[in-house]
Amino acid sequence: MLRGKTKVLEQDFLMPTRVERTQYLDRFFSTLVPTEAQRVERVLAGARTFLAISALVATYVDPTEPSHYASMAYGFLAVYVVHSSLIWILLQIRRESTPAFRFGIHAVDVFWPALLAFFTTGPNSPFFVFNVFVLLAAAYRWGFRETLATAGAVIVLFFTQAVLMTAGPGILRAMMGVEFELNRFVMRALYLLIMGYLLGYLGEEEKLLRAETSG
Repeated sequence: MLRGKTKVLEQDFLMPTRVERTQYLDRFFSTLVPTEAQRVERVLAGARTFLAISALVATYVDPTEPSHYASMAYGFLAVYVVHSSLIWILLQIRRESTPAFRFGIHAVDVFWPALLAFFTTGPNSPFFVFNVFVLLAAAYRWGFRETLATAGAVIVLFFTQAVLMTAGPGILRAMMGVEFELNRFVMRALYLLIMGYLLGYLGEEEKLLRAETSG
């Protein structure tokens, strides 16, 4: 009898966790109002395209270090410009975008800064600002928890770069071209975490305010 009651209590305790987990995953793939979600995606697409073109021009004017990999960084940036432009055009044509499409675009945005960093001094990359755009996009699309999750993913990739700089294959260390600086790495990781917290909080508050206004 006591064992049965204990089992019921355990189920009651665990059930909210399962519900919260489901709600958390649903927020990534949910859309409150299709037209509003599409407007958000178009704004982000315009910002992404502007950022990509600006980075490409800056790299052309002042090639990145190490200089012998500047052409590869320039090539990847050119691909990023095309990628961003195609997304912008697609969103202008389509009246709606699916939650899976938005999540996929966000996942790709998370990996682009890490890819560029391999050719531009790793964690010290001048394209670190791309990570800030990713956090802004998460906050603008979703809210607090999703932005923190994005910050966590970016920090994991950031940590991976640091490991490759110190213990990775020689060719990867040569591509990054600089020595690992622990103090700069820690400061940038903390910066990403703090930015994720603040932007996520602001995004959550804005979403709640919008819901109250529309309600």
